[in-house]
Formats: sequence, structure tokens, C-alpha cells
Amino acid sequence: PMMAGLAQALANVAKANPELTFVYPVHLNPAVQDAVRPALEGVANVMLTEPWNYSSMVALLSAAELVITDSGGIQEEGAALGRPVAVLRNVTERPEGVEAGVLKLLGNDPAEVESALLDLLSDPAELERMRSAPNPYGDGRASDRIAQAVAWRFDLAPKPADWAPDVLATGGRGTGG
Repeated sequence: PMMAGLAQALANVAKANPELTFVYPVHLNPAVQDAVRPALEGVANVMLTEPWNYSSMVALLSAAELVITDSGGIQEEGAALGRPVAVLRNVTERPEGVEAGVLKLLGNDPAEVESALLDLLSDPAELERMRSAPNPYGDGRASDRIAQAVAWRFDLAPKPADWAPDVLATGGRGTGG
């Protein structure tokens, strides 16, 4: 019943914002399909699709005005792409995203979710503030830093300029070894 209520809330939000297209990759679970499709299938600006592959999903997220999800992974992806994320949960295991301002926890009560989404979509300043919030999950340069650290460790490159954790240094390098 809650999922059907949330689907109806999303249908109401879509109808109130006909200039926007809502893309909903619906989980293949029949219970999810049965809960979501009745409320959303006939709404002109809602596209119900099968789940997307990763690269297509990232492209979709990066084009989104607002990401609406209950998925933990999508919370991080949206934040990494600088997209405002409305989280349809009462709690999240990613509170740093809420603290940074890129995630907004809306709960899962359909009436409250509907009201919050309508408010958010009618507040361009708030959406922009969320878009410009720092990504609390990193800057996307971890692999570069790891490669530089490994090269330094094997005397193949100088110590990385932004190297901070001397505590982790071993083998006579830095103050930790």
C-alpha cells in the first residue's frame, strides 16, 4: 500500500509539472510493477521503463533536474554528479549527504512526499543550492591518488603533493615508518 501511495504522489507531482518528464526505471519485481503501474501508466509526462544499465543510468542522472529515489547507491551517484537528490526514506545510511545539503530526506508518507516534491520543484534557488553543495563522497580522484601513492612506494615517482596520511607510510618513508 505504501508503494502504491508513493506512486500516486509521484503521479500528482508529475501532473502538476507537465513541463517536466519523469523517467521511472521500474524494478522488475512483479509486486513493484503491480504497485507502481496503475498510478503512473496513464500519466502523459511519466516514462515507465525497465531498469537501465549503469552507463545509461549515469547519463540519465546527469541530465536530471532532480533525482527521486529510495536507493542508497543512487543517492551517492546523484551527489557525485551534482544533482539534487530527494530521498524517499525516513532515514539514510548516507547522512553526510543530508549534512552537505545535496540530499533531502523526504520520508515515505505519500502526502508529505508529494508536498515536499511540489515545494522542491517550485524552488529553483533551493535546487541550485543543492546542486552546488559539495560532494561528501569524495572528488572522484581516489584512483589517481592510489596510483601515485603506489608509484611513490616503489620509487617510481615522487611523493604525491597532496599526501597527508604519514601515519600509513611504511618502509622508512615519512614519519610513520
